[in-house]
Amino acid sequence: MSNMLSKLMDRYPIILWAGAAILGKVGGEMMITDPWVHGLLSPPKWVEYAVMVFFVLFICGLSKLLLNRRKTAISIEQPAATDGAV
Repeated sequence: MSNMLSKLMDRYPIILWAGAAILGKVGGEMMITDPWVHGLLSPPKWVEYAVMVFFVLFICGLSKLLLNRRKTAISIEQPAATDGAV
C-alpha cells in the first residue's frame, strides 16, 4: 500500500501539498486552542482561523522554499558531474 501511495504522490504532487496544508492547519489549531494559550489570550474565533491560515501558508511557503533550494543545489552539482566524463 505504501508503494502505491508513493507512486500516487510522484504522479500527483497536489497530494503532498494537501497533506502539508492539513498538517499546518492542525498544528495551528492545536497551538491556538491549547487550554493554557486559550486561557492566557482568550482569542476570538477569527483569530483561531487566522492562526490556522497563517500556519498553512507558512508550511506551504517553507516547503516551496526548500524545494527551490534543492533544485538549485542539484542544478549546480549536475554540470560538475558531467565535466569529468569529457
